[in-house]
Amino acid sequence: MVRQRAGGPDEKWEQRVLDYVSEHGFSDLTLGKLAKELGVSKPSLNYQFGSLEQLYGTLADRFAEQDARILRDIFKQSQGITDFLRRVLHGFLVAPTAPVTRLELLSLSARKPEIFRDYRREAREKVRAFMRPLLKQDGCPEAQMDAMSDLAINVFNGGIVQYLIEQDMEKIDDTMDLFSSTYGLMRESWGRASSESGAAIVSANKKSAPAPVIAGIDLEDFVDDLRQRHGVVGATLGVLADGDIHQVSSGLLSLESGVECTPDSVFQIGSIGKVFTATVIMQLVDEGRLELDAPVAAYVPGFMVADAFSAHTITVRQLLNHTSGLDGDFFPQDDPAGPSVASYVQKMALLPNLFAPGEGPATYSNAAYVVAGRVIEVLTGKSWQQAIMDRVCKPLGMNKAFANPAEALRYRCAMGHLPGPEGAMMAAPMAYLPQSIAPAGSVLSMSVDNLLTFTAAHMGDGAIGRGAGAERLLSKKSARAMRTDTIALQPFSRRSVSHWGLGWFVGDYPDYRMFGHDGSTLGQFSYLRAFPEHKVAFALLTNSRSEAMFADVEHSLMTALVKAEPAKEPGPKRAAENLQRYEGCYENVSTRYTVSLRDKTLYFSFRNSAAGVDIEGTLQPYRKGVFTLESDHPLAANEKVVFLGGDSGQAEFARIGMRMAKRIG
Repeated sequence: MVRQRAGGPDEKWEQRVLDYVSEHGFSDLTLGKLAKELGVSKPSLNYQFGSLEQLYGTLADRFAEQDARILRDIFKQSQGITDFLRRVLHGFLVAPTAPVTRLELLSLSARKPEIFRDYRREAREKVRAFMRPLLKQDGCPEAQMDAMSDLAINVFNGGIVQYLIEQDMEKIDDTMDLFSSTYGLMRESWGRASSESGAAIVSANKKSAPAPVIAGIDLEDFVDDLRQRHGVVGATLGVLADGDIHQVSSGLLSLESGVECTPDSVFQIGSIGKVFTATVIMQLVDEGRLELDAPVAAYVPGFMVADAFSAHTITVRQLLNHTSGLDGDFFPQDDPAGPSVASYVQKMALLPNLFAPGEGPATYSNAAYVVAGRVIEVLTGKSWQQAIMDRVCKPLGMNKAFANPAEALRYRCAMGHLPGPEGAMMAAPMAYLPQSIAPAGSVLSMSVDNLLTFTAAHMGDGAIGRGAGAERLLSKKSARAMRTDTIALQPFSRRSVSHWGLGWFVGDYPDYRMFGHDGSTLGQFSYLRAFPEHKVAFALLTNSRSEAMFADVEHSLMTALVKAEPAKEPGPKRAAENLQRYEGCYENVSTRYTVSLRDKTLYFSFRNSAAGVDIEGTLQPYRKGVFTLESDHPLAANEKVVFLGGDSGQAEFARIGMRMAKRIG
């Protein structure tokens, strides 16, 4: 075994490797390949650097030294913040004479955050240090300097880097122009503030007003306690009661920046965005431009999936209530020319159905909602993003909401967080998911009060505001249809949910009636529940995993405001059965389940290629055809695996939640 050289690599070796990487980049770099290119033995290279990961760490230190020199030179030439950012963009990422391939470095640091964590933190601190005097020169209040620096840095991390990878210089220019105009408005506000007794304009402090107390619950203490107890990075909680929206916050928007979460912070709402898609579909029904039971092919010319019969018979209604049978977690890469809902739908030509339209159980389908988004684009002549803003967000006065992530820099936005290799939370590798799946909930973002404003319109049967003369988001008929049961869910499909409506899921129980939806993106999680008979709704938005936190929120607020507890799933009821009928492989477009029987125990493995998740464990009998998955993986806690079909022989389907996989062997 070759030991690494004491004290780290020799400087000459460092320089040779740095020179090679600066010229050739990081693509497919291995110690073996590097040794061959440098004309040295692999053991010698191993002795100097120890491992490829340690080599990356050494290079990151050298890059950081270069960064400091480049930033210092750029700072000396800069005429204000916007000029500084443009020069950084050109000097680091665009200019052909850049000392290293920065795009590759940024991409690599996203893929291997545990190695480059220090590099990314130091880079952020260096940029902050150089921006502070420029911000001070522009009159930025001291209390806002770090937040403004992070805003500028997030312009790069959230949008510009992705546009550079796509070589879309037009979008880069648009983003920089948007930042320039936004920053100009900020400068004006600072100028006004200094002329008014010199008081700095700062974000509203959540402690500045008395904390809202609802049904004896101090919401601020409530959310703060639960967030800390469950290890959630940041959260906003909103409660709609007696016609008023109360909102509180706790924690941080980003662990890297340390920016505090405030009640008006903006989070991605994930699949709750599906309800916005369904709302516009129902508007088109109100306008007489669409029929729910007409085939999708009547509105989307050339619509095709692998099964031609399904392509011509899937209806718009089946898209909205998850009964189309479409294999749902289809996530193709965006086109090089840019993301497109139309292009996504074209790629569905080879997408299989899990079952014939309308002939199976409700099966969650992101793909179906992208198709619904395409129906909106064809009938309105607008992109899905523009249609959502024009038809929903603007009429409702939702001034802290956006459907295009390029607009994120206008707002105080959350960054998603995921567990790192050792379990500690770290920033997600990307700011947002592909825009091609936007109608299914990849990018729509808003503050918690804006989300509850949308919910209030639905609770009010589509009316915007109160009174006989109120404008309408939807007709009363359509608003009620969206939260009316259309199909009963099988047990263990989703906790405290009994049916699916059109967009909304529904809980229809003796003690209460509820509609709502949940959502998740890259490290951001959202939950919404509405109880129209009680005129109560609440929503929780977070930027790290928070299912357990929401379970506590839901139980406490339902008990206090609805006088009922969340419905529970059926309890265990063991039954003797033939375990061999469950053995085999089950698959959908993104996931494979493998079930094997050994020593009278079912062993289960789950591999999701889209999310990069592998889970292994055992299946413990719970009820007939229902098993509890026991695994050390954090995503598998108390999950139920349900087998369906093939009563007289082998099971035909395996299901976790509302995700279905079909037997293939």
